[in-house]
Parts: sequence; C-alpha cells; structure tokens
Amino acid sequence: MKTAIYYFSKHGTTKACAEELKRYLPGETTLIAIDQEIIEPAQYDRIILGSSIYMGEISRKMKFFIKKHAESLNKKISGLFICCMYEGEEALEQFTKAFPENLRNTAEAHGIFGGAFHFDKMNFIERKIIKKVVQVEKSVSSINNQAIKEFAKQLSHCNQ
Repeated sequence: MKTAIYYFSKHGTTKACAEELKRYLPGETTLIAIDQEIIEPAQYDRIILGSSIYMGEISRKMKFFIKKHAESLNKKISGLFICCMYEGEEALEQFTKAFPENLRNTAEAHGIFGGAFHFDKMNFIERKIIKKVVQVEKSVSSINNQAIKEFAKQLSHCNQ
C-alpha cells in the first residue's frame, strides 16, 4: 500500500511529526511538503493530511491544496492531523475548524499531535505576538508521541 503524507509546516514541528508518523506506518510512505513540488494524490492508495495551526487556522496553502484536490481526497483520505499548542476542547475546536466536514467524516484516523513554539525560527513579530498573547517567553514543545503512535495504530487496524 502506497501512502502519502501531505503536510504544511511553517517552523518544522508538523514536518517532525510527519516524519515520526512515517516510522510507524507499514508499507511505502512518502512525505510531501505542500509548499514544494506536488505529487498528484491519485498516485497513492492512502492520503494523510497534516498541518500546523497558525493564528487559529491551517495555512492558505493547505486550504488551497484541499480545494484543488477535493475529488481525489474524498476518495482516498485516510487520516487528518494538526499540530497546535491547545489541548482538550480547544484543540478539538482547532481540528474541526481546520478540515472540511466531508474529509473529517471519511477519515479513518484523526490526530492532534501537540505543538511547539520555536523562537529561534520565528520572526520578530511572531515572537512579540506569542509573548503577548500566549505569554510564553522561550521555545517550548508539547509534541505528543503517544498520539502519533495511536494515529498510526488506528490506520493499521483499517487495513486488516
């Protein structure tokens, strides 16, 4: 089974989570950054989409990708995940807002993998906003590796 993980990562957290997820998936898995050259989703048996949440939204590039490839994604979507710093109900709201309802309803696995603030990768304005709004003064990570493993496990059960 050929799997593609299409992801958007502004500061590297989502990319790291996609790489970790790939380790747990059986078969051939390809990581594709949607801000790079796009490989057509029709070539894959299973599609996973992942995005960071930035200012409460997934990236415009991910939204455009979903819209452009809606037909392929509706037929092959297997999993959706986000990386965000919220937990519990707030994280669930972020997830629900991130992906269209039809994709959420057909996906076999949903994941919220935690997030990170990488001050060394942020510009001045981003650092200012994070310090003022979130009241975080330095780089911090809350990646949930167990959530990544559970996501992969859900997908593995779907193939048996």
